[in-house]
Amino acid sequence: MKQIIFVRHGETDQNITELSLRKANIRHMPGFKEENAPLNSTGIEQAKRTAQELKDTRIDVIFCSSLQRARQTADIINKFHNVPIFEKDNLQERNSGDYVGAAFHELFDFDKNIKNDNIESIKEFTDRIYSAMEEIINTDYNNIAIVAHGGVHHAIRTYCLKLPLKGNIRVDKVPNGGIRFYTA
Repeated sequence: MKQIIFVRHGETDQNITELSLRKANIRHMPGFKEENAPLNSTGIEQAKRTAQELKDTRIDVIFCSSLQRARQTADIINKFHNVPIFEKDNLQERNSGDYVGAAFHELFDFDKNIKNDNIESIKEFTDRIYSAMEEIINTDYNNIAIVAHGGVHHAIRTYCLKLPLKGNIRVDKVPNGGIRFYTA
């Protein structure tokens, strides 16, 4: 059994903008390539708190999304571990393209299967994350940290808990800098 330590990256200004848009009932969700946002000062502090929380946890390796906010979070966590960090493009957030909808959680609903030419389907997204997880699980490392995005967590949770890919998988939302432990 492998221990998976999932960490959501710290806050970015893009996270704040998205929250403001939702509060104003504007339901546009930027795609993952729209902005490669760095951590803001709050995000750096969140990553430092997460690093403190994990400093006594055994970590053999860190895999992270190749987006800047995930790599920055991984680097901060790694100050206590000094282990290899591997960036993986297939751990990037779901490409929500030009999605404008009633609610963000609809993007994670297999029954609705929201898709157009500019949006990665939920099946394409979970296939991509499952492929990343297979690559990660098949390494020689046993205590694996994965630093990625909120949407990625939903697919990783489903993978690790061996849940069916049906209905809405957006449950157990992880806050910026939040941690979840799984076995796989």
